[in-house]
Amino acid sequence: MVFSYVFQPNWGLVNGLLRQVGVSPLPLWLAEPRYVLTGSRAAATILAVWVALGYYMLIFQAGLQAVPAELYDAARVDGAGPLQTWWFITLPSLRPTFIFLYITGTIDAMSRFSDLWMLGGPAGTPARSLQTIVMYVYQTAFESNDFNLASAAAVILFVIVLLLTMLNFRSFLQREFTQRSGA
Repeated sequence: MVFSYVFQPNWGLVNGLLRQVGVSPLPLWLAEPRYVLTGSRAAATILAVWVALGYYMLIFQAGLQAVPAELYDAARVDGAGPLQTWWFITLPSLRPTFIFLYITGTIDAMSRFSDLWMLGGPAGTPARSLQTIVMYVYQTAFESNDFNLASAAAVILFVIVLLLTMLNFRSFLQREFTQRSGA
């Protein structure tokens, strides 16, 4: 709820920052028909980044701490510079972290509800530009009382998330297998 005040037309933080850099403020980020697609999606994207940034930083910090210091020492002895160390040691060591965050980020993106509900209501207004599948399931079930269609949509969402997760795991395991077997 606090974040929705960031996009208020007259005294919101975003419009205040736009005024500071000399750009005319946007009147209604979440309701003006001219800004429906860009403004509401920009607001949803900024909110998603704000919410997930701390989590992602914490997971990456844990991944960085899991890289053995001996690898960096060996690279230094072999004459590798900072860029080579980053490219050949740090990034490959963070690969499982990237895969984990990609999979959980995909699942999170497919199941966004509460933050978009606060910005756009159950219909994802304006012009349904913020409506997700989960919001559609909620609206179909509890506003239209069509539980059959809502259940079918929820099962389809489950299947899509399951398939995406399986494809990501399969791709990850296949690359790991080919790297370890030397092919």
